[in-house]
Amino acid sequence: MTLKEIYNQFADLVYTLAYKYLRNKEESEEATQDVFIKVHTKLGQFRNEAGLKTWIYKITINVCLDIIKSNQRNKRSIYKNSVNIEETKIGLKENPESQLIQNENTELLLACVNQLSDNQKMAFLLSKEEGISNPEIAKMMNTSISSVESLIFRAKANLKIVIAEKWPEYSMKKKK
Repeated sequence: MTLKEIYNQFADLVYTLAYKYLRNKEESEEATQDVFIKVHTKLGQFRNEAGLKTWIYKITINVCLDIIKSNQRNKRSIYKNSVNIEETKIGLKENPESQLIQNENTELLLACVNQLSDNQKMAFLLSKEEGISNPEIAKMMNTSISSVESLIFRAKANLKIVIAEKWPEYSMKKKK
């Protein structure tokens, strides 16, 4: 497979994952470029142990974590307040009002997810957003399957706490 074919197949996936981590269009575009530069320079070292997609996801996550760490060192905020619906690449084939509501809900959830630890966030996003299996996530994270399961479980528990703090009306079921 040529680099162009790899780029055509995975560019949208890389950008979307980068945006979920970085929440900024320009940084996500920069991360996407960095990922494919690394893919180009390291393609000869790729051993196909976990699959090309898994390898590219791992590079993407590492690039995003490097950018986040750099931003934190520079005292820049990683959370952005404005979001363009097209930037999220999460569009519905419904009316504009439904698209806006869905986008706002997605942004609220991603803001909560961004409060998780890096490992919890990585395991949660790869599992729930990208649909990657726990064994594949374990390979990406160089850990055991049980550790991945634990990270996802703790991520869910922590998300419940964060959501309950931000929106108390969701902290308990309404009784009739």
